Amino acid sequence: MHDCLIIGAGQFGIACAHKLKRAGIDALLVDADERVGETWRRRPRGLRLFTPRRYSSICGIAMSGDADGNPSGAEYGDYLASVVERLGIDVALSTRVERLERDAASASNGAFVARLADGRSVRARTVIDAAGANQAQKIPAFASRLDPSVKQIAAGAYRDPDDFGADRTVCIVGDGASGRQIALELIEAGRRVVLARGRIRKMMPNRLLGRSLFWWLDLTGVAYADRDSAIGRILRKRDPIPVANCRDAILAARGVRLTARATDADGRAVVFADGERVEVDAVLWCGGYQERMDWLALPGIRSPQDLYADYGRTPEPGFFVVGRRWLSCRASELVLGVERDTERVVGAVRTYLNTSATAVASETAAP
Repeated sequence: MHDCLIIGAGQFGIACAHKLKRAGIDALLVDADERVGETWRRRPRGLRLFTPRRYSSICGIAMSGDADGNPSGAEYGDYLASVVERLGIDVALSTRVERLERDAASASNGAFVARLADGRSVRARTVIDAAGANQAQKIPAFASRLDPSVKQIAAGAYRDPDDFGADRTVCIVGDGASGRQIALELIEAGRRVVLARGRIRKMMPNRLLGRSLFWWLDLTGVAYADRDSAIGRILRKRDPIPVANCRDAILAARGVRLTARATDADGRAVVFADGERVEVDAVLWCGGYQERMDWLALPGIRSPQDLYADYGRTPEPGFFVVGRRWLSCRASELVLGVERDTERVVGAVRTYLNTSATAVASETAAP
């Protein structure tokens, strides 16, 4: 039995494994993909990380290249693989956890059992879910009312404009950072683009006074402001995104058709909140992601909100999460927040293991 099972060998999982290894704790790091960093390599080829390389490193290993430049997803995936190799972290690849439950055979010490896709099981005293919240794409129910001739692609499956044929009208549903960046990429590639917007968003520039936005966020500590602090509450309400080069005026000037929120579909037409209808050839769903809960068979976890209850600790004793949006602060889901949040969660794991060991020793010594 392992002291800790870490699910997900992305930047958060790797950092947790490194910290636990240094503490002498037996941790098993698993990932469903065949290579470390594969999730990053699957990102759209034209998109880059918001954070410059100097703020994208983990475990004290700097990224090579221009420190103020922004790495591509493929580059970052390769970087994570190099970190694992350099630190000698063992990763069980092609290892998908399909169900996590309490181990009935170890009821006395409250261990977990992870059921794997290949039929094997892994037992551990604690579990860190470092797979992140971007697990299930949000696609509205009205998507089923689109005609089969309309091509539909979820944002997580999009690679580049070649996913859509030439001379096509593409409706992007969702105007977050990815939706806006992809809209610009598609219009530059000669596609006709309709961007269905949601709530009003605050756009932040990537650079201020010659410095990266993240230099300022790091220097001032704004990126690390507690989620329940005054600054944290303001940021959560405004939810600014660093894509000022993709604000409405720029997109419209480049030829992107801006519409109200998409509310329905009818054959080849997407219907918007103001009643407008637009005939399209394809739809790209960029409405965000949600937690997958179907694999968690734990009595203390009843809803996604339970995962965010206490800065990485959950109501299920011994089960921890990391790499979630606003888990502790704005940086929590960003590479910028890896070291702070993993330090906190690993500390909680160590405390739990020490407390559990003390309790077991006391029970054993009792007459």
